[in-house]
Amino acid sequence: SGIGKSTVANIVIENLELNNFKIRKVNVLEENDAQSLLSILHAETEHLPSSADGIREYILSIEEKNVYVFDDFHCLSNRHLAGVFSLINACASKDDNVVILIGKQPMKTPDDVETFTLESLEISDAIKLLDHEISLEERTHIATALGGHPFAILLYDQRFELPEQQGDVQSYVENSVLSGFSSEESHLIAMLSLLPKPIEVKHSPYPELVVNLDEAALLKWSKNEMTFELHHFIRNVRKAMLNEEQLKEIHEEYLEHWNTIDSNDDIEMFRLYHL
Repeated sequence: SGIGKSTVANIVIENLELNNFKIRKVNVLEENDAQSLLSILHAETEHLPSSADGIREYILSIEEKNVYVFDDFHCLSNRHLAGVFSLINACASKDDNVVILIGKQPMKTPDDVETFTLESLEISDAIKLLDHEISLEERTHIATALGGHPFAILLYDQRFELPEQQGDVQSYVENSVLSGFSSEESHLIAMLSLLPKPIEVKHSPYPELVVNLDEAALLKWSKNEMTFELHHFIRNVRKAMLNEEQLKEIHEEYLEHWNTIDSNDDIEMFRLYHL
């Protein structure tokens, strides 16, 4: 959420529009099936086909070059996957057409879709979103504390000494970025926000839940993919949302956790840190 998916997509779409493509865009809702999406994309046509073969023939019969844009594609219900995938494949079957799917991870897509993942901004770019009256040193500190996340940086209020403690930023993280997780997954996110360094999956608390956080694009992996941590924006803001009692409880839970694992230098460092 807020990483810039729609912004980047809109620039791509504008370039295609300049090259004489007709833009057809729909915001996907959970209740949308293939026929309802087609009726929005081709609202000017009164009678549209409902079968997969009919939709394909209709798309192929259109002379103009179309860009089909499906925004919020992650909202698509599993019960409509097969039909909507068939619609997307029909839209893409004509050589002149372009199909763009925009959404948050985890997101199911047809097999041959080429995927582009947007990461946080480089700090050198992120500071450009802040008021230039703020010193370069302070802008760098703010952008780093917020992990280069563009929307969080745009929410930043200079009245707060620590960017990650700002109410609007915390509310955004809680209600948008971290919404929809189970209580167990939410607890693991809180625990991971207190780690002083990346960790191996086998040493993680609740290792069976790590894959769920990874699918939701919350994790940052080392180059050899041996260790992981929360993306810094999520880590810093989630940690700042914990009160003293919650911090104490998580540190105590970690101490119990490390005592169940055979000790080595890393484990001992983690244990001492939480102690």
